[in-house]
Amino acid sequence: MSTARDWVWTLDAKPDAVALARQHVRRILLAERVALARVDDAVLLTSEVVANATLHGHGPLTMRATREGRRWTFSVSDTSPELPRPQPHSLDALGGRGLQILDAIADSWGVQPNGQRGKQVWFQLTS
Repeated sequence: MSTARDWVWTLDAKPDAVALARQHVRRILLAERVALARVDDAVLLTSEVVANATLHGHGPLTMRATREGRRWTFSVSDTSPELPRPQPHSLDALGGRGLQILDAIADSWGVQPNGQRGKQVWFQLTS
């Protein structure tokens, strides 16, 4: 039976938060010997959830990575209670595809409201 491992870090809700979060996730997964394709998936999904938190949420952001056996859960929390909403699909749109990308790549994902303290957006991948 394997025990859970947990990594947590705080990011300012600024544009460089996305790059920092990607670096943390890549470093952790490579150190844990996760297959490169799954590392790339986790980094892409991390980019999406952190970018959305910096654009639509309020900081500071809390990023968490948890490993339980082969299952990884990644989450980002911000202090805005506004929940993500799917955007209408448009081929001309420059953004608004983050939830579609989560649907396509993550094994599962969701949003956990924290009342007036904000929300947590999470996704899971199996390595």
